[in-house]
Amino acid sequence: MADAVGEARIYAIESELKGQPPDQILSIRQKKSKPIMESWKAWLDALEPKVLPSSPTGKAIAYALGQWQKMLVFLDNPLVPVDNNFIEASLRPFVVGRNSWLFSQSVGGAQASAALYSLVETAKLNRIDPHDYMTLIF
Repeated sequence: MADAVGEARIYAIESELKGQPPDQILSIRQKKSKPIMESWKAWLDALEPKVLPSSPTGKAIAYALGQWQKMLVFLDNPLVPVDNNFIEASLRPFVVGRNSWLFSQSVGGAQASAALYSLVETAKLNRIDPHDYMTLIF
C-alpha cells in the first residue's frame, strides 16, 4: 500500500459494507482490509530507516507509525468508521464561525453571533431547514 491504490482499496471495501450487519462488517474487514493495513505497515517499517527523520517524509512516517494502533481500531470494531471525515466536516462550520467571531466589534456582538450560529448548526444537524427553524423561534 505504498500509494493511493491501497487507500482506494480500503474505501472500496468500506463502500461494499454499507448497510451490512456488524458481524458481516467485522468479517470482511478482517479478511480484506487487514492485509492491506499489514502491507502498509510493512512498507512504512521498511522505509523508516531509509529516510531522514527530520524530513517531511520522515516526520509523516513517524507520525503514522506513532498512531498505528489507533488507525487499526476500525478492523476490530464494526461500529467505528474507517476515517473521521464525518466528524471533521461537522466541526468545520464551528471553526469558521470561531475565526469570524475574533473580528467582532464587541463581546456582545461576538456572543450574539455565536448564539445564532449555534442555532443554525443545531438545526442543520437535526435535518431541519435553518430558515424555517429561525422563522419558527423568532
